[in-house]
Amino acid sequence: MRIKFVSFLIFLTLMLNTNLDAGTTGKITGKVVDAVTGEPLIGVNVMLEGTFYGASTDVDGEYLLLNIPPGRYNIKFSYISYQSVVVSDLMVNVDFTTRQDIEMTEKTLELGETVVVTSGREIIRKDLTSSQAIITTDDIKSLPAEDFVDILQIQAGVTRGDDGLHIRGGRSSEVSFKVDGLSVTDVFDGTNGVEIENNAIQSMQVISGTFNAEYGQAMSGIINVVTKDGGKIYNGEVSAYMGDYISDDKEIFMNIDDVNATAIYNYSFSLSGPIPLTNDAVTFFVNFRENNDDGYFYGKREYNTDGSIGDNEFVTMNRNKWTSLQSKVTWNLIPTFKVRFGFNYENRKYNLYDHFYKFNPDANLNRFQKGYNGSISINHTLNQTTFYTVKYGRFEKEYEHYVYENPADKRFVDNSDPRFAVSSFEFSNGGQINNHFLRNTLTDNIKFDITSQITSVHLIKFGVEGRLHKLNMLNYNTIDGSPSDTNFTPIIPQENHINFGKYEFTPFDIAAYIQDKIEFEDFIINVGLRFDYFDSKGNILTDPKDPSRYTPLRDEYVDKNPNSLTDIWYKKTKAKYGFSPRLGMSFPISDAGVIHASYGHFLQFPQFRLLYENPGFKINRGQFNLLGNADLDPQKTVMYEIGLQQQISELIAFDITGFYRDIRDWVGTSLLQETYRPDVLYSQYENRDYANIRGITLSLKKTFANHFAANVSYTFQVAEGSASDPIDGYNDIQANKEPRRNIIPMDWDRSHVINANVFGEYKGISASIIARFESGLPYTPNPVQGTQRGADVTTGSLALTENSKRRPNLFTIDYQMSKEFSFSIDKNKTSVTLFFKVFNLLDTRNEQGVWDDTGRATYTLQSSVSGADADPRYIIRPDFYSSPRRVQLGLSFNFN
Repeated sequence: MRIKFVSFLIFLTLMLNTNLDAGTTGKITGKVVDAVTGEPLIGVNVMLEGTFYGASTDVDGEYLLLNIPPGRYNIKFSYISYQSVVVSDLMVNVDFTTRQDIEMTEKTLELGETVVVTSGREIIRKDLTSSQAIITTDDIKSLPAEDFVDILQIQAGVTRGDDGLHIRGGRSSEVSFKVDGLSVTDVFDGTNGVEIENNAIQSMQVISGTFNAEYGQAMSGIINVVTKDGGKIYNGEVSAYMGDYISDDKEIFMNIDDVNATAIYNYSFSLSGPIPLTNDAVTFFVNFRENNDDGYFYGKREYNTDGSIGDNEFVTMNRNKWTSLQSKVTWNLIPTFKVRFGFNYENRKYNLYDHFYKFNPDANLNRFQKGYNGSISINHTLNQTTFYTVKYGRFEKEYEHYVYENPADKRFVDNSDPRFAVSSFEFSNGGQINNHFLRNTLTDNIKFDITSQITSVHLIKFGVEGRLHKLNMLNYNTIDGSPSDTNFTPIIPQENHINFGKYEFTPFDIAAYIQDKIEFEDFIINVGLRFDYFDSKGNILTDPKDPSRYTPLRDEYVDKNPNSLTDIWYKKTKAKYGFSPRLGMSFPISDAGVIHASYGHFLQFPQFRLLYENPGFKINRGQFNLLGNADLDPQKTVMYEIGLQQQISELIAFDITGFYRDIRDWVGTSLLQETYRPDVLYSQYENRDYANIRGITLSLKKTFANHFAANVSYTFQVAEGSASDPIDGYNDIQANKEPRRNIIPMDWDRSHVINANVFGEYKGISASIIARFESGLPYTPNPVQGTQRGADVTTGSLALTENSKRRPNLFTIDYQMSKEFSFSIDKNKTSVTLFFKVFNLLDTRNEQGVWDDTGRATYTLQSSVSGADADPRYIIRPDFYSSPRRVQLGLSFNFN
């Protein structure tokens, strides 16, 4: 992987010689009065203990602390001749205002110097104008969760589909991922580029509603992670666990009865604190993790790739092994000037189960993924009411897959060999996947934000951002270099070959926004406007009727060198831009109730893979071809929501929100394009699909007290549109279907999702449980028509509506239990925790995938009519089921 440290360090140096926090801090405000007279106290000193953050009250007794990182703090109020007050455990969340009013009492002989009070529990947020969830480091520790995806999927409005997580009914690629205020979204396919481990997360913000103007390049939601900083004391943790999948489903999961305590193993450590000899001005945080999971899909080597008889050994087919690192150095040059350096890294090796190769497992692809993001941010507080941040980040992700790394490896065989030909419902008996794929995304991101509390009511925020991307892709299938020879000689095809693709593009985008948070006592408004600009710097066809310069259709170009036709064949795309207004309002209707409503326009430039697919516009004559389109417009959605937060008691509150989304210009595929020859046919990506989503989310939360906490969330939604996947229209053409003219349920449309989490703690023993119910996803029924060994098995008409039936419902319980043993060593607090986790506690056999003739994973009639040679083992599809029970036992050691 090309990790360009030299250029990265040069840029950092330049940045440090200039004089950077969107979505990474909150604020504290309040009023200080005399406890007897109620008069405001002027000049009260307000400090966050253990930090440099401080302020003093104005003539109205009001104080303001801006630019506060998320977390829990003790805040101290000091005033001459008055008893000091310390409020402990005050919680600050990203993008929110924490209000703490104080009454101070004059000193007397009977009163001590300082009184300590515990912050009241704020279980409803009066400045919440759109739906979002804040997950703190304490929340994460209390959940039976392995990574941040486990945490995301239990949030209201988040549903699971076959292709990943979906927020409020949108496609999985419509989410923006941010770490410490900078994007780590892989623009190639819209996925998360670098995963941050749970141990490194200080706070995670999941915005599922109409997000503010500072957030862009997303239509469904924002995942904003703030990583941990080091403190003034040393803290460390070493943790390890091991385990395996333990299940009775031997008939479904081959080799599941071979329990190996080290099939799953994990070890991690984290350390934070001040760097020596810096007088606590420079602190650090570092977290490392290595994890191995042998998986639960096993194959059996009955055949080798060359068709010879194998050794019948079991082979894991979904192993996942990864290493990750998160680190941050914070330098407080002076109390008002802070510099942060961050570096996150991930290296993953894995396989995805392919049922066809179950008994020829060495033919399956090996997959490799690396990613990192490095950043520097400068945070400068100009005065008590204004601060600015400048950030630079570099993000890189590389993905590669192959069976054998060397494309000339002699173990490659000719997949067209008649020996390897099998019928439907039969497994591979030789051959392998001959594809080599390598792609790399490199993004440089620079961002400036300034925030100012210009009056007691208006908090203005303005920012600009620029991103420069570099995408490289190499994709080819090895071919026979000597077809006249009886032996297969694998080689890389030539550039003009249909099985060879390669490109490099350098698109860029620019954005600017302005927003105002207007806070009256009984009315709060978030209003903003965002501008986005994008240039794909790609090519489009000069004459769409003659798509490929490698095989021209016009006679005058037939004998020309393809490279000499580049300037004639293509023209440059035009830049795209758009404006997105956002508005959110909050109306406190009482001390215990708040109504919130919001409206916004959101746009997102398409995944870059859709822009640049088949950039040479190569055509396979006599077949349907699919081409990318670098001139795609941004996809757009308009989102509305209205909701109510209501506190029921001191510890319990609920939130109910209704939402609606109208989506236009979704990327789909065109009808067949007209060309100069009837045997040259192609479809192209274009902005043609649409969808609408409406639903209700309900959440009920009981704050931790009396040894337990609980959360319940329910999501009801209807997600309908013209196409679930951009390629659906192209697939319909290949299947000779009429173009879709009506809306259907999306592939990820789960009507009902219920999540419940209970956490309890008593005398060092803690336990938590997550229960999750999900209604079934839609599927298109395809009843079998044919003969089963001479008997009529016609089960119905084939002309049924797409996605008109539902798969079975899903139900899962995850459980965690731990026991903490605390003691002191040389006055240092130390603890050892023994923990036990079980995922899918009841070993429920959830049918996630189904046969389209029966709607069940358990049986199909298709194999009965496909021929007498069908392998009866083929219909046993372990990939149609959720993962079996996973058990982990571990130990962690903590010190500070």
